[in-house]
Amino acid sequence: MKRIIILVSTSLVACNSFSDAELTGCADQEIINGTTVSEDDIGQPLLLRSDGWQCSATLLNDYYALTAHHCLTVQDDITGGDPVDASIVTLTLMTGQSAKGAAVYRHPTLDVAILQLATPLLGPNGKHYTNYLMDATSASLVGQTLYCAGWGNYANDDAGKEVGWGTLRSAYMHVSRTDAQGYDMYRNDQCQVQFNGDSGSSCFLNVNGNYYITGVDSQGFYDNKATDNASQLEYVYQVGADYFRDWVLSIVPLANVASAKGL
Repeated sequence: MKRIIILVSTSLVACNSFSDAELTGCADQEIINGTTVSEDDIGQPLLLRSDGWQCSATLLNDYYALTAHHCLTVQDDITGGDPVDASIVTLTLMTGQSAKGAAVYRHPTLDVAILQLATPLLGPNGKHYTNYLMDATSASLVGQTLYCAGWGNYANDDAGKEVGWGTLRSAYMHVSRTDAQGYDMYRNDQCQVQFNGDSGSSCFLNVNGNYYITGVDSQGFYDNKATDNASQLEYVYQVGADYFRDWVLSIVPLANVASAKGL
């Protein structure tokens, strides 16, 4: 699920100025949320609850996955609320391997959570996935291009129904500005942006061939539009890794935190 916020543009608060040039020509086009991923080398499973809720996640290692707080909360709250029973949550890789949840850890103030798994989630031929958290500030990402992927919907059909759920799709997104405890990403020059069901996914920064987790997908914003139609989604907000890195280290044994300097 993706939290959807409707707000008037004059109420936005940000630390950096930005340009909305990326939106040119996109206002009347339906979202096309990326290219279908043919091979997942990162480890970004579908998160599915037995009550029908769907999100995205990223494996930190064999037993722990990063996702959004509201994906593991009964009330769909970005903070607070009641945690779901971990046993109703299943992570499934695009190649079919899956594992059920064993424990839920939710950040106390941010839309970030960790799912501990009951069994290791390995890829084809026993492949291990290890992903590293960025050791740099969200502000340093402004102007950078990130690799993002998620399992969400990609459009609304003529009847307004969201379609495209359950396929891992990717796109290269541009960080437009910092915002609260993270950063915003407007549509790119192909009119791509993350949508419902991409919540909990992570974007990655490529530094000298190494990929670092930069944040967790949290909310989608519609600029003065009282609708959640894909064609009118303006930008998405991700919680920056610099705001939850220490919390992850307090939970995940030997959590992977690597330095991405020189941005």
